[in-house]
Amino acid sequence: MVNNNCVVNITSIRNLLMQKEAVTQMDPDTILLIWMWPFRAKFDLGCCSSLFNIHGCRLTDDRSQFKSAHGVLFHHGEIREDDMPTLQRPPFQKWIWMNMESPSNSAPHSTLNNLFNLTTTYRQDSDIMVPYGRISEKTGGSTTYEIPHKNKLV
Repeated sequence: MVNNNCVVNITSIRNLLMQKEAVTQMDPDTILLIWMWPFRAKFDLGCCSSLFNIHGCRLTDDRSQFKSAHGVLFHHGEIREDDMPTLQRPPFQKWIWMNMESPSNSAPHSTLNNLFNLTTTYRQDSDIMVPYGRISEKTGGSTTYEIPHKNKLV
């Protein structure tokens, strides 16, 4: 399944990962490793440039690139303690916790406390905000809406 919406806010993640301590000489591209696909829905890994015109950023789900990835994305709904990286985290690497559910709909993982550097959620106070949608002003057409008459009970 391909999701062209690219669930991740690539611009914000790249900016946060490219801080001085995250830059390596080996690879000029920012590499974001998707450890767990959000909602198990895969999207085009080449969407950085095609959808957002962002160059110098590379998405991958190839876990063998763990040591060179600037960031590793973990989706809360798919986190399993037996599926976390076992290699030592490189000092420049940021781990990103993603959750699109409310806390009341999210099972706690107490063994993951203090493990992540960044958060990405629908909330405005997260490091990387990924809103579900947005409200925009209507352009053109009538500004009033007439509610149709009921012809039956619901």
